[in-house]
Amino acid sequence: MTLSERLKSSTRPLHDRAEGNNFQRLLANGLLPLADYSAYLEQLLLVHKALEKNIIHFGKIDLRLPRIVGEEQLQEPYLQADLKFLGANPSSIQALPETANFIRKIEDSAKHSPTSLLGFHYVLLGSKHGGKFIAKNLKQKYAFDKAGTIYFDPYGDAFMQHWRQFINGLNETEFSETEGASIIEAAKETFMAVSEVGSALENRIGGRAI
Repeated sequence: MTLSERLKSSTRPLHDRAEGNNFQRLLANGLLPLADYSAYLEQLLLVHKALEKNIIHFGKIDLRLPRIVGEEQLQEPYLQADLKFLGANPSSIQALPETANFIRKIEDSAKHSPTSLLGFHYVLLGSKHGGKFIAKNLKQKYAFDKAGTIYFDPYGDAFMQHWRQFINGLNETEFSETEGASIIEAAKETFMAVSEVGSALENRIGGRAI
């Protein structure tokens, strides 16, 4: 079984649970008030900044990382563009406790096993599979044109090309048993953490869904 197959099978229950999360339903159907949609992107920006900073930093030490995660896969620029369009100020973002906890997990995991960063990235990049559907709905609901949903659909029809590059890199790279296990554990942590962030934002909304 390849590493990508192990990742898919090991995280399937968490993936299905995350898709059934009520916040994700509100998000995907454009039912979040615009301010709360923007707040979600703000929290994702903090997560991606931490993750991608560590991928770049440890990629200078472990060359397997940049061979697998190309620069075009990094998502921070897309979030920056969307938030700029929405009028948000990225420098003033405050992390929710759940987001801060997720970031600590990323940083602690990176220190112990830099290749575990690939597990976090696997889930977040993989979320683009459904991103085109989400972006289409959000454009209709919020009357966006191009900006505002770039993060969910940054590649258009070229997404599978980037996804295959990442998956092939994972499967063609040699990892120790411990490294493989840490990548899978990081992927599991990501599904749980993203759900926790979404639930925290939903609690803050408190019935204000549109």
